[in-house]
Amino acid sequence: MTMRRGQISFEFIMMLGMGMIIMILFVAVLNTILKDKNEEVREALFIDLGESIQQEVLVANAVEEGYTRTFFIPPAEFNMSYERHPYTVNNTNDTVIITNNEKTYEFSIPLIEGNFHIGENLIQKIDGKIYANT
Repeated sequence: MTMRRGQISFEFIMMLGMGMIIMILFVAVLNTILKDKNEEVREALFIDLGESIQQEVLVANAVEEGYTRTFFIPPAEFNMSYERHPYTVNNTNDTVIITNNEKTYEFSIPLIEGNFHIGENLIQKIDGKIYANT
């Protein structure tokens, strides 16, 4: 009878160990999937932000003289999605550059004078030129 109890205890420990291994594997796979999904969300977030800035400049380029518009580039603390991925916005005369810790995103725009920044931005079309925050 003692041998039988020992065997049951051994089988229980083995089943418990196998269950723990399966749980650890499940958590590892889930972690990988969530990490990939987080990267996809970050990518989509910054592409969307860059395209919206690009669209603002394209509209300003296409409309008539005297166009003025104020738009907002949200700081990281205004949006939980951005908060997890702090970033900076810069531009050259013909490119908007969004940089976070892991990647740089560049978007072509018509020639502009001035710079974009996080927060409120003013875009104008005066004498055929586009001005940002000037």
